[in-house]
Amino acid sequence: MGVLERRFNWIVVDSPPVGPVADPCIIARLVPQTLFVVAADSTTVASASAALDQLRAAETKILGVVLNRADLEHSAYYYWPYHQSQYSQYYAAQS
Repeated sequence: MGVLERRFNWIVVDSPPVGPVADPCIIARLVPQTLFVVAADSTTVASASAALDQLRAAETKILGVVLNRADLEHSAYYYWPYHQSQYSQYYAAQS
């Protein structure tokens, strides 16, 4: 990664989900920081917690969490505090 780190400010390395295979924890140990991605309405609290425990046990540095696949129209009540008015044009264009 040394050559890439000298050329780029950000390098994103994707991996399979944490849990079924050891690859994500191995990859997470090789990178400076880990961004944990959680699928809305799919990832249970228990599985997310277990995955974070695995990453912590692998001594990774967790930068933060990303919530993806959030259906803001279907689950508007839950996500409304995070919705900003300037995004409404984007969501209208996607429909």
